[in-house]
Formats: sequence, structure tokens, C-alpha cells
Amino acid sequence: MIEGIKIYPTNNFVVNSAQPTHPYKNTEPLLIGKAGKNTYQSLIQFDKPVMQSGAYIKTHLFLYLSKLSDPPCSLMIFPLWNKLDQGTISYYDFFYSAAKHVRFDIHPDRINHYLEIDISTLTSNPKETGSSFFGLLLSLEGPGIIRVDGANSKNIQSRPYLFIQGKESKVKKDKIKVRHEKILPSENGTFSKPVIINFKGITSFYVENKSPVEKIMVQIQTSLDGCSFFDEGSPVLVPPRHKIALSSEGLAKMIRLSVYGSLVSDPAEITSVFHSC
Repeated sequence: MIEGIKIYPTNNFVVNSAQPTHPYKNTEPLLIGKAGKNTYQSLIQFDKPVMQSGAYIKTHLFLYLSKLSDPPCSLMIFPLWNKLDQGTISYYDFFYSAAKHVRFDIHPDRINHYLEIDISTLTSNPKETGSSFFGLLLSLEGPGIIRVDGANSKNIQSRPYLFIQGKESKVKKDKIKVRHEKILPSENGTFSKPVIINFKGITSFYVENKSPVEKIMVQIQTSLDGCSFFDEGSPVLVPPRHKIALSSEGLAKMIRLSVYGSLVSDPAEITSVFHSC
């Protein structure tokens, strides 16, 4: 069985040669290439560093292509080793003639489809083995311009994401386990004990907010190595004295909940139902 997790970017920027020091944040769609005298580049940013780990063997970037004006052309993808600050981004910062990158040829039959791009060679810093990157720069080689959907696309199903594939694991005899625990919410999030799953299957969490007045938020997080956890989907609100059910169908090795709330909240009761070894 192949394990893996999806990671979605939190922000994106578009920079162009006509306004080199004025990046556009979270604009839609992302423009890449040449239109008239202007040259556009796009950047996508992740909230947490994408780690290089022995648990990961492949990383694929998925971009939804909505326009291709002048095929054929090649998309150039570069890693960004630092977090992006809108106030310091400049078009002139992003000329990577000798930097490590991935080149991907784009053909007309991919319009209105996802481009699946293997960027595994970018998951380690060429200067420091085991480092991590915070984002990707997208540039176009050749004439014309392309459009891809960004992190804030109204169509959630077309947003860009990374799929990080883990090592293949053998499926063992399946056991369904149930675990109960109490979690005291905190402003920065309190983590439940991770559940270790055996194979692709639905992992369910049943959360009861015991507080009579305080609401809480819960967030599913997944990991391949037990060290780096990434958010899956969006946080879910649990009103006072309410129960909700959450589920994950990811291929991660470990899954946990993060529970957010005020310090005066009562403990939340969590029941986890999962497939275990």
C-alpha cells in the first residue's frame, strides 16, 4: 500500500515586470508567462516548511490549468527556501538561471485538467541536505501565457496542492479500534494522541464539547513520519454542548486532532475509531 498526504498552500503571489516591486497577493487566477511587454511569475507559499524526511519518497505538485495561450511551452518550478513577505517581494528577486529546478512541458490537451508534476528533486536543499522549502516559484519558458487556479480559487476542487508519497507498507490483518480521551482546549491548540493506522480506510473522530458557554475549534492533522503534521481540510466549529463527527480518508501513517479554545473551556471528549495493525 502507498501512503501519502496532501498539503495545500496558504497564500500565493503574482509578480510582473511592469510593476516589479508591487506583488499581488492571493489574486486569482495565477498568471505565468508573457502578455504584451509584461512578464508574469507566480509564487505559492505553505504555512509550514515542507520537510525532507526518510519517510517521504516522492513529492508531486498538482496545478489546475485553465488557460494556455500559445502551446507548446515549458513550466519552470523553483523551490523557495524562505518564507515570503509581501513587503519585500520583488520581480527582480526571481531569476534562477543556475538554481535547482524542474522543467515540465505543457500540451493543449491538459487545459481544464490538473498538471501532475514530479518535484521530488526539489525536496532537499542543494546546499544543506535535509532542509525544507516554504514555497515554489512558477515561471514559463517560451511564448504566451498560462493560467492556473490559486490557493483561493472559488472552486475548492481546483486549488493547487502537493501530494507527498511515503514508503510502501505491507497491509497487515485489520483491526478496528476505539479510543476515548479528554482534551483541554488551548489558544494554540492541544493535540490528541496520534492514531496509527494500518491502511487506507476512514478514520472517524467524534468530538463532544462539554462546555456550556465556550465554543471550540477542531482540526484534523496528518503525518507520514510522526514528526511533521499538516492540516487536512479546514477547522470545524463545535458550539457549546454539541457533538460532531469528523472523518479522514487520507493515506497518512498517523492522524490526530488539534483542539482550539479559550483557557476556561471544559475538556472536550474525543472518541477515535480507526483501522489499526
